[in-house]
Amino acid sequence: SPRASPRSQGASAVADVNLQGARALPPGKHLRTSGRVTAPPGVLGKGVFSIADVSAGQTRSSGIYVVVSEGEPPSLAVGDFVALQGVVSRSRGEFRLRARGSDIRSLGTRAPVDPMEMTTGRLGEDVEGMLVRVRGTVLRRSGNAFTLDDDSGPARVVVKKTTGWTLPPLKRGASVRVAGIVSQAGDTYRILPRFSEDLLVERVGSARASRSAKVSNVSPRSSRAGVERAQTKERGERGVSP
Repeated sequence: SPRASPRSQGASAVADVNLQGARALPPGKHLRTSGRVTAPPGVLGKGVFSIADVSAGQTRSSGIYVVVSEGEPPSLAVGDFVALQGVVSRSRGEFRLRARGSDIRSLGTRAPVDPMEMTTGRLGEDVEGMLVRVRGTVLRRSGNAFTLDDDSGPARVVVKKTTGWTLPPLKRGASVRVAGIVSQAGDTYRILPRFSEDLLVERVGSARASRSAKVSNVSPRSSRAGVERAQTKERGERGVSP
């Protein structure tokens, strides 16, 4: 894996690394890195966003959560390329970078990162912070979360309140595809969808409703262009089950 290359000596040395190299550094280490935004600030938590290493439109190796510790981050959207300076930290086992808003720079808009396709059983440390997509059968649902399995092992999916949308009715046996950022909370790994478009119900749990359906609650953060159109659609479809 890539090695850190400190530009200066001593405790305040700043390492220039890619995201894979950043994950190899100990908590408290100062670094400079860059990546493409996979979840804009505020969607998965106040002052939190995520970035990924990318190559040819695909997530290449690593993803990381960035926590804005002071000030406000620049206006960022999915696909924006950013450079930042921050400090390595961990929260409930999850690897994070803490950075001041003034130390985060947008370097322009790029194409959105495509989720990495994977099995539900692969959910774990090696994909923490990455944008992934899984497909499986719903085993159970509880509030804003559900568990699905593709016979490789269960994966928990949690929709956070900060996303601005809620889960549609999901029954046991429903077939779904879901994309999101892998997060760790203690000993548990879960997938955090960002937008309603990240969840596609391919087959509902009852025989009479086997049609494919997509969540219609569109978050105002789903895109920069067409926000007003999306919000109008949301108001018109509110209360309609997929």
